[in-house]
Amino acid sequence: MKKLIDFKVLFLGLFISLGACDVLDQVPESDLDDSNFWKTQEDAQSALTGVYNSLQEIIKNSAFTDFVDLRADVVVIPSEYGWSVSNDESIRNNQISPTDRVAASWSSYYLAIGRANNVISHVKKMEIPNEVEKKRILGESYFLRALFYFFLVRNWGDSPIIIEPYTKIDETALVKRNPEKEVYTQIISDINEAISLLPEPIAISKTEHIRVTKYAAKSLLCNVYLERAYKSYAEQTDFDMAAKEALDVIQSDKYQLVKGTDYEKIFSQKYASESIFEIDFDYKISAINSFVNTFYPRAFTKVKAYGGGGLRIPSKKLTEEYEPGDMRTSANFKIVPDGGGYFDKEFEGMPYANKYPGTVVTEGVQRQSDSNFIIYRLSDIMLMRAEAIVKSGKNVSDAVSLLNDVRNRAGLPNTNVTESGLFKAIQKERLYELCYEGKRWYDLVRTGLLLEMRSEFKQMNPDRIYYPIPQDEIDRNPNLLPQNPTY
Repeated sequence: MKKLIDFKVLFLGLFISLGACDVLDQVPESDLDDSNFWKTQEDAQSALTGVYNSLQEIIKNSAFTDFVDLRADVVVIPSEYGWSVSNDESIRNNQISPTDRVAASWSSYYLAIGRANNVISHVKKMEIPNEVEKKRILGESYFLRALFYFFLVRNWGDSPIIIEPYTKIDETALVKRNPEKEVYTQIISDINEAISLLPEPIAISKTEHIRVTKYAAKSLLCNVYLERAYKSYAEQTDFDMAAKEALDVIQSDKYQLVKGTDYEKIFSQKYASESIFEIDFDYKISAINSFVNTFYPRAFTKVKAYGGGGLRIPSKKLTEEYEPGDMRTSANFKIVPDGGGYFDKEFEGMPYANKYPGTVVTEGVQRQSDSNFIIYRLSDIMLMRAEAIVKSGKNVSDAVSLLNDVRNRAGLPNTNVTESGLFKAIQKERLYELCYEGKRWYDLVRTGLLLEMRSEFKQMNPDRIYYPIPQDEIDRNPNLLPQNPTY
């Protein structure tokens, strides 16, 4: 069978326009010549690759690790600690503008959703002899659409739900925003559809790390239930459902925690045993991201060949408050050494994040930014289950055991907190275990710990949790009003 997801297949230019750049400008299916497409399994797989490519493009531009974490307590801009490199103060200080075409833009998500809609709509009607593969293509598409909407609802709140391809351009294109509650309902529906269609993986190989599996879908569903459980419109069973879906992943025995001494290799060597779903990058096929530029200091030549841009540095929480013996420190931060070397002298003594080192091609000369990005891994699911258990008040001893498993892997002793301190202990462990992985902002907002963990937010529009609706979208479609609060 033709391998689908290694991102070596360039998506057909025909479909680049299908998802459109915003919800108001989608090219109708009737304007496209489908006579030579949507005929074979290979066509369906190529179209699905386009949906994955959209996800890769979003990751490539640091939408997860950069803009999300920059508002949390994981990274800071270098100027806060005295280094001259400084940018993105508006994001860091929660002053994003509706006209910011980078931070405030949701167009890449709706482009991706448009592609997923077309795959789902067409593949449902296609006659594909291999029924298992047809179901898998559909299941992956439902998962990816759900994932894109999950990012939208957490970042913008109320968002337009578009689940059918456009067939004509008329006044119906002037969509309205759906309430958050409806978006979550759609997300859960899509994930359950994905789970029903995706096959049980026999063994987790490289392909299963970078292609959606049933357990990737269950991981997402756990995350979605956990997020919704804190909302005013939550279902009474949301915490229980989050714990259940996490347990299914944990008990599948498909994933194992990497040894603590090899923690750094989870990110540097790709396809680790605990990785459930990750996005593949490979400089050999020009599939690169911006992580080295974001997290690594500038090289001594003041170009970005072996170093990066030094745009983000670890917060003091991550460099000064580790417990002794924590094996995660070398991955989570290193210090630019004195005495020259590869990095610009003005960065001596600066901490830098080391989870995304890229590929060193020529020592001291060239470093390619192609580390994979992990969406879900086992320790994340374990800690989400622990959180859900504590919030439900059931089987709290199981939560302690899960927390200790993560701590022990890091070389730390069992927790000594009492039951009343267990919730915050789990959140602290998520900070050190999952930093720079696009988790911390959502953790702080979900749990209500944002103002406690980043107290300066009290002077920075503390009610400004969501991004603004892009102003250019509102200009084209006033139905998207009202704007999010405080903008």
